[in-house]
Amino acid sequence: MNIINLSEKKFNSLKPLEIGQGIVNTEADLYELMYKGKLRVFKKLYLLNGAVFANKLYTLEMLDDNKEFLPDNFVIPNYLGVVNGKIVGCAEDLVEGTNLEKILNDSKINTSEQIGYLRRIGEVLEKLKYIRADTPLDSIYLNDLHAGNFVITHDDQLKVVDLDSAKICDNKPFPSRYLLPNTLLKNSNKYIVFKDGAKEYKDKSYVKDLGYIDANEESDLYCYIITILNYLYKGNVHRMEIDEFYDYLNYLDSIDINNELLSIFERIILNCNNKNPKELLETITTTQVGRANNKVFKRVIGG
Repeated sequence: MNIINLSEKKFNSLKPLEIGQGIVNTEADLYELMYKGKLRVFKKLYLLNGAVFANKLYTLEMLDDNKEFLPDNFVIPNYLGVVNGKIVGCAEDLVEGTNLEKILNDSKINTSEQIGYLRRIGEVLEKLKYIRADTPLDSIYLNDLHAGNFVITHDDQLKVVDLDSAKICDNKPFPSRYLLPNTLLKNSNKYIVFKDGAKEYKDKSYVKDLGYIDANEESDLYCYIITILNYLYKGNVHRMEIDEFYDYLNYLDSIDINNELLSIFERIILNCNNKNPKELLETITTTQVGRANNKVFKRVIGG
């Protein structure tokens, strides 16, 4: 990778990047950096030594080495940032646009537009499936898939950001917003718990500062479906207990959500392969989105 050498004075004067209320980055502080006439995002990593840091550097190297195989809308870190001879972070091009999480939470944006963006995430997962099958890059997964890691540009392109937490080649998994212990995924043993290089099905076997689940196609589809369900529910479906999850699916059935789509939603807790629901998202109506939120659901169930 290319190197950006920064003086300590320059490094300390970087302006924090405004990423929007409620959108967080758990591995780094984000700053604006003007370099070679272009505004970039500089990520100052929290962990700068040890095995987790080495895993991050390996991930950045693999992204750079395999960028020819990755989709055009992937925003790949293209520089390592060095201060006083020490790597302190990485930089990537700044994407001018609006974070998808903000768009999905904006009641002024029409439902069909929001669902269209959710469908595009499913298209990204389809592209990755083809890449794994048809190129030398046979291990690439988003891992930390959630709405906050997508940006819609001013010309309506969907960009994938924060790829330094992706699963690629032989790296170890990084933390993921939805791939957590004691959440909905505990109800299926198809999600592979990671422990120090081994893959086990034991609930408390995750390693601090690494991911709980070893990312694969099943976990990416799980995160995608949770992203859709959280959009409908306007809350954290992945935090539900199994009984509440089934209550919610039954409620979605009562408001006439497509049965095939409901079946795909249910599969995330069953011991069978997950499916990509992108083709069925257009069946969701504005009225259904309005009735699917947690306030209406709890009022109906409570009544």
